[in-house]
Amino acid sequence: VFDPQGFVNQNTIDYYGARAAGGFGLIIIEIAAVEKRGVGMPHEPAVWTDDCIPGITKLASAIHQHGAKTLVQLHHAGRETVSALAGEKIAAPSSVPCPTNREQPHEFTTQEVYDLIQHYVDASVRMKKAGFDGVEIHASHGYMGGQFLSPRSNKRVDEFGGGLAGMYSALAAAESGAAVRILCKSKTGGSGNSVVAMSVHRFAPDAPGLREDYRRRFLASGAGQQNAETAAFFVDHAAEAMERLRGLGLPLEYRTLSENGGEYPYLACCSPKQGRILTKAVRGKLNEHTNITVEDGVTVCDILTEHGRVQGALALCGEELRVYPAKAVILSCGGAGGIYAATSNTRDVTGDGYAMAARCELPLHGMEFVQFYPYRIYSPGRADIFPDLFEHGAVLRNEKGERFMDCDRYPMKELENRDVVARAEFAEKEVRLDLSGCDKAYLERECPNIARMARDNPDKPLLIRPVAHFFMGGVPLRTDCATDVAGLYACGEVTGDLHGANRLAGSALTETVVFGLIAGENAAKYAAADTVAPETDAAADRILSGYPELGADSLRDLRSVLRETMQKDVSVIRTQEGMERALDGIGKLKAALRERRPASLAEWNELRSMLATAESVTRAALERKESLGAHCRVG
Repeated sequence: VFDPQGFVNQNTIDYYGARAAGGFGLIIIEIAAVEKRGVGMPHEPAVWTDDCIPGITKLASAIHQHGAKTLVQLHHAGRETVSALAGEKIAAPSSVPCPTNREQPHEFTTQEVYDLIQHYVDASVRMKKAGFDGVEIHASHGYMGGQFLSPRSNKRVDEFGGGLAGMYSALAAAESGAAVRILCKSKTGGSGNSVVAMSVHRFAPDAPGLREDYRRRFLASGAGQQNAETAAFFVDHAAEAMERLRGLGLPLEYRTLSENGGEYPYLACCSPKQGRILTKAVRGKLNEHTNITVEDGVTVCDILTEHGRVQGALALCGEELRVYPAKAVILSCGGAGGIYAATSNTRDVTGDGYAMAARCELPLHGMEFVQFYPYRIYSPGRADIFPDLFEHGAVLRNEKGERFMDCDRYPMKELENRDVVARAEFAEKEVRLDLSGCDKAYLERECPNIARMARDNPDKPLLIRPVAHFFMGGVPLRTDCATDVAGLYACGEVTGDLHGANRLAGSALTETVVFGLIAGENAAKYAAADTVAPETDAAADRILSGYPELGADSLRDLRSVLRETMQKDVSVIRTQEGMERALDGIGKLKAALRERRPASLAEWNELRSMLATAESVTRAALERKESLGAHCRVG
């Protein structure tokens, strides 16, 4: 509609009424009115006025009489048009500049954004009142594009993941001046492994002797598979990062060790040791920053890249695909415990980050190293055991009542490295947690959930089994958290090369602090320095060409088979035959997925991530012929 005065007349009403009567279900009226003649708009400028409203109301009514719906689009509408549609007798507030079609975008202030958006809202409300079933605002070419939102939007940083690594990186990016958008497929601060972790941060104290002792233990745990520079950086900077965290006022208690008369923090945790206490507090800190936007329920499916640079993301909002342009992206969406039938991870941890990184042609290092947590109670309830409990009288026994780790083979008994304890448990028919000799005061104070479980079930044993817990492998971690894709940063469990063949207890949450803050700061700097607008169209088209046609097929059977396959053949103890069988099974599951027409794109995306990650783990495990750390081969 370029001629608002002449368009709505009886002939128009009769014509579109007849179209509706002929079976059309929806009539869309596009109000393509601009206030300045320009490139792509050769017609004379057209401005809608108050006089036009009664006419389009009649048109909507005529269409409705024949059972069709109506949708009005405000397309390239400038402030004069919007003012008329909003019922204003004057133009939009003079404080709001109005760039016309294809002109240089104006860098709007926050107040100008609010004023103009409110103007569009008023216009939309009036269109609804005029009888239209729906209203869309289409104002492109910079008018409501990236530069429209605010000057800060030129420094857009997107962060994928709602755990501690992601939230710390978002806070750091926001403090560095970036406009930050968190995309989380579940609930930021209320999902993922950070919530079910025990809030324990262990780190090297800022004292020479204590730091070197920690360094020896950290490197020994990695069995020579760590990146030396990254590992040294972590050890040397952890205490400083934890002091910075203390400044946020989070509910963490710091514990100290002594050296030369001084007291030095080495551990921080909540009381009681519950991850949700910490994640809830950090989530609250996000609300203090007006330049952080949180979008929960958004599943990032693919990272968009072009010319070796990140451009944004393709994501699912419910079952609707959307493109999110961004100058920089932080990948921090956790591990992949969900590929195993028995795991301590939450259900939403399905290897999405590893799969997206691989599709960006990034290498994945050390994927064979999967830590199986040996301190997991699975009956009569579920709970993770804090290892220090074994220093206070708790022991492990088999179904015969024998303390099977009390022998020369295990000098540290239940406090051996996690991979050692996991294999010892795996060899037993049944493993029980014996609390009879445990310090009761310590148990009630530090592990109240386990104490309560024991009290509530006096006649039932607390049964334990090793469960998939943490992935030491992933995107190669650098000290600046950058990757081989310009503008793409990574931190948290999605990265590899820090822990090596095994992970030292308490180091995972410390890692989120050290590298989460660095990733956020560097992503913000990159976004501020990048003057090129994101190009998402070509990348999105390429990716979408590989997406499936939706139908009514369930994928639960394929998901279940994958998890059981990995649990049986690529878990605590591995054999050549079993891993080859698993790899063949994964190939068949991938082929079966290609034949399905899934009812849910979100379920399809999770399953393809799980399959890709499971294949990476299995291939890496097959390639490593010797047992090392968490990777154990027999036969």
